[in-house]
Amino acid sequence: MNSVVTLVNRTVNQFFLRVNQKSEAFRVSQTPWIGLYDDVNSWRWSISDSDFYQQGEEKFRNWAFGEPNNNYGRENCAEMYGDGRWNDEFCNQTQSSICLDVKGTNVTFVHVNISMTWMAARRYCRGRHTDLASVRNLAENWQLQVLVPTGQGVWIGLSRESWKWSDGTGSAFRFWMSGEPSKTRQNCAAANMTDSGRWQNFLCTEKKPSVCSAGTKRFCFGWLGLFWTVLVLFCSVIVGFGSVRKAALLRLKLKVMRRSSVDLNDPDLLEDLLAK
Repeated sequence: MNSVVTLVNRTVNQFFLRVNQKSEAFRVSQTPWIGLYDDVNSWRWSISDSDFYQQGEEKFRNWAFGEPNNNYGRENCAEMYGDGRWNDEFCNQTQSSICLDVKGTNVTFVHVNISMTWMAARRYCRGRHTDLASVRNLAENWQLQVLVPTGQGVWIGLSRESWKWSDGTGSAFRFWMSGEPSKTRQNCAAANMTDSGRWQNFLCTEKKPSVCSAGTKRFCFGWLGLFWTVLVLFCSVIVGFGSVRKAALLRLKLKVMRRSSVDLNDPDLLEDLLAK
C-alpha cells in the first residue's frame, strides 16, 4: 500500500532518518511530513450499539463555547460542567463520573463520587452499571447536569481517537520530541531530521516536502512543498500508479513545474496529473 510514510517502530524510524539525510529534500527542509495526524473529528460514545440511539442522537453534542479545542494536542476525553456544557480534557485527569443503567427502554444516571481517570471510570461503570453516560438529547443532558457537583466537572462517555496513521496502520509506536505534541490546531506531524528524526506537530496547512512509502523500508522523497492533506492524495493516488521508481519520475517532472507560477497544492492540478 502506498501512503504518506508510516513509521511503525524505532528501527524503521532510524532507517527513514538515514535515507532522508542523504536525499536532496533534506537540504530544502529538515522537517518532512509523515503520515501521522490527530483525528479531531472522531468523537464517539462509549456505548457503540446503534440500537441505543434514535436517528441523529449519536451525534448530539453540547460543547461549551470554543470547545472542543484540543489544548496541547492531547485532550481526547469529554467532561460535563455544572451548567450542562461539555469540555474536552486530558484523559488522565482524575475526577468523578456519571454512569448509566439501561434496563429495556429505561435509562437512569448515577453520579459516582470517586476520583478516577476517564479509562478507569469507564471500567468502573461497565463493571457496576451499563457504561459511562451517553447523552442522546437535551432532556438527558439536563438529567446529568443536576448530578454534577458545584464547581466541578464529571466524566461522560464521549472520547475520540488521537494520533493515528493515514494508512490505517495500528502501530502505537511514538517518537515525539520533548514537549510535543504541543499547541492547539496543529494536527499533522513531521519528523525533525536535526533531532534524530523525532516528531513535531504542525498546522496541516504548512508546506513541507513529500515523503511517500511503499512498505516499511521503501521511501520516495520529493521536493514538493505540499499541504499535509494534499500529500495524502499525492501518495495514495499518484504514487499508487506504480513502483517507487515510477514515483521518482513523477517527482522530477513536478520539480520543473515548481519554477512556474502553478500552485502545486491545487487539487485540480493533481487530478489533471492523474489523467496524464
